[in-house]
Amino acid sequence: MPDLSVSGSFFHTGSGSGDFLQEPDNTISGGVSLNLPISRRLHPGELEAARAARTQAEFQLRSAQLTVEVEVRDAYEKYQAAARRLNVFRSGLLRDADRVLEARLYAYQRGGATLLEVIDAQRKSSDVYLAYSQALSDHAHALVTLEEAAATWDVSF
Repeated sequence: MPDLSVSGSFFHTGSGSGDFLQEPDNTISGGVSLNLPISRRLHPGELEAARAARTQAEFQLRSAQLTVEVEVRDAYEKYQAAARRLNVFRSGLLRDADRVLEARLYAYQRGGATLLEVIDAQRKSSDVYLAYSQALSDHAHALVTLEEAAATWDVSF
């Protein structure tokens, strides 16, 4: 498609003063320019370079899309794993740890267990609660990472 350009201008030269005295002058000029794409057909390198740049941009776009897809899938898998781990604690592990500690305390009060066994049960119960706290933290971190990767945010604190 040829490019068409139209231009126009007006110049006014005033009369000088002193040694530079001259007649005032007004000049009007105009022009039309038509750019014919002859050189594009004779030298197709620019067109090929533009096509190659477009193809490269399309590949870069697809690469970015795949990278984002992988990040979202990875974040989703980590979130699901964290949710499953958290459900293990919520489905009875915490309750079981409390029951074991209560049983050891009851046995100790009745003379059926030693103080060392009670302390060991208390340590194990504390370890379970510490692991539960870590699972809560991992779950929250995985959720934030997932929403960051998916470019959404619906978490409210």
